[in-house]
Amino acid sequence: MTDRIVYISILLTAGILAYLNASMAGFLSIDDARMIATITSTSYPLKDLFLSGAGEYFRPLVVISYTVNAMFAGTNPAGFHTVNIVIHLLNSLLVYYLALSLFQGNEHKDRIALIASLIFLLNPLNTEAVVWISARPDLLCTSFALLTLILLVKLKEGASPVTLVSLVSLFFAYLVSLFS
Repeated sequence: MTDRIVYISILLTAGILAYLNASMAGFLSIDDARMIATITSTSYPLKDLFLSGAGEYFRPLVVISYTVNAMFAGTNPAGFHTVNIVIHLLNSLLVYYLALSLFQGNEHKDRIALIASLIFLLNPLNTEAVVWISARPDLLCTSFALLTLILLVKLKEGASPVTLVSLVSLFFAYLVSLFS
């Protein structure tokens, strides 16, 4: 158990150090201009809750997360970047937990899970999703897709009997992933 605490500490420290610079960036020129305009405005039309961003995408969870973020951080871009970093750190913890579940019979499962989550956390392909404020849909979709996978693995393992509650939670996690 203490090994897992050390591994999780390593994971969080590596992620914070890797993305600390991103929290100090402003709104980037590659961010979606319409989304930034919606975030920085003082009013949030109902239409933007359902159809927003580059084009007319249906992603209410993302707009709600931006709205809540703006309520706490105002229009300061550091607050938006910090939330993206936190979501990415949580995603890496979900990868760690998923790897622990998948390699349950292996005696080195903790190290395998640490390596898998470090690769996910520090992979340069994930950088744009963390650094761009308007890429939060990618982060949220990943969160709920990983949660769906974890629930599927737990159902397959037979950790709990297949009940209506487990199926509803699986469906809800998948649905929220789609709304992201």
